[in-house]
Amino acid sequence: MFYLHMSFMALMCVFVLLAAMTAKKRAENWLPKHRLFAVIGVLFGLIGIFFMYYAKVEYGRPHFSSPHAIGGGIAAFLLLCTPTLGYLSLKGKDSLRPIHKLFGRVTSGLALLVLFTGIGKLLEHLGIIKN
Repeated sequence: MFYLHMSFMALMCVFVLLAAMTAKKRAENWLPKHRLFAVIGVLFGLIGIFFMYYAKVEYGRPHFSSPHAIGGGIAAFLLLCTPTLGYLSLKGKDSLRPIHKLFGRVTSGLALLVLFTGIGKLLEHLGIIKN
């Protein structure tokens, strides 16, 4: 389960980054591509979260017991809020667009930070570094 979590979360980071880059570049037809990358990223993130949740329940481990898990929980919440704000901004709530952009930046930055702490946990798990 650990490796499935890790794989899906890495894919989430790739697609969220692609969504951000597409929005920043604003090439022709950027919005459908941005939306597609973002939705795929969110789905991969949710699948990755499911695998870790399942593993924690299966092995009786506590949830949110490390900085990685706490940051991941916050990032997951933002991962759901960000596309919701984007959707609402396209449906006439133009005032939400700057908040969507801010959440996108914060979510991407936090996801990268959580990714690095996850790499640290992986290195601990493999015995390469000691806690």
